[in-house]
Amino acid sequence: MKYNNKTFKRVFSTGIIGVCVSYIDDERALVLASFVPKNERLKLLKIVFEACGENISRTAKEIKITRAQLYRYLGRAERVDIPSDEILARIIKAAYKLRPVKTRDFFRFLLRQFRVLITRL
Repeated sequence: MKYNNKTFKRVFSTGIIGVCVSYIDDERALVLASFVPKNERLKLLKIVFEACGENISRTAKEIKITRAQLYRYLGRAERVDIPSDEILARIIKAAYKLRPVKTRDFFRFLLRQFRVLITRL
């Protein structure tokens, strides 16, 4: 799924950064997930993991994935994976539900990184 710069600006200006909402809908979470770089995805997962008291079962239930998947994402299994956009959308929703301020700060950090990258271009 491809999104242009207008979509990105609309989501960030009306989404979790611009307006404080109590939840993120599925479409908005999926758009946000598509813009998160692969190396930053685990930071959001760690926000949820810490909010759940570092409990694997509780974290897996919040994100609605299996414990085996969670072990792979956290690097505790032989095979290490990175969450897909669909899974990351669930992680974003769970992170925002459990730690809204920390999640907004994470996306503000990403937005600053994108702005620096754009000015360099």
